[in-house]
Amino acid sequence: MKKITAMLIDNHTFFRKSLRSFLEETGEIEVIGEAQDGQKALELILALPPQLVIMDIQMSGRSGLEMCKIIKQMFPLVRVILYSMYEMDIYHRK
Repeated sequence: MKKITAMLIDNHTFFRKSLRSFLEETGEIEVIGEAQDGQKALELILALPPQLVIMDIQMSGRSGLEMCKIIKQMFPLVRVILYSMYEMDIYHRK
């Protein structure tokens, strides 16, 4: 079975490493890159497009929302999962 390639984007190193460990333990996902901000993430995605991007909605530089728009314009087949610790309605997709 071919693994899903994923990229993790979050400015908290501990969270990224924990999420990577959890995802890779499933045996179905291979994390091919990590970034702490939107600019570095964009460089990695351009170099090696993943099938899945998992990122925080709130980051320094470009936000997760802005990055999602850029990724979907450049790579329409890449799936994006945004997450947040905030409960604000403005971040919820209706």
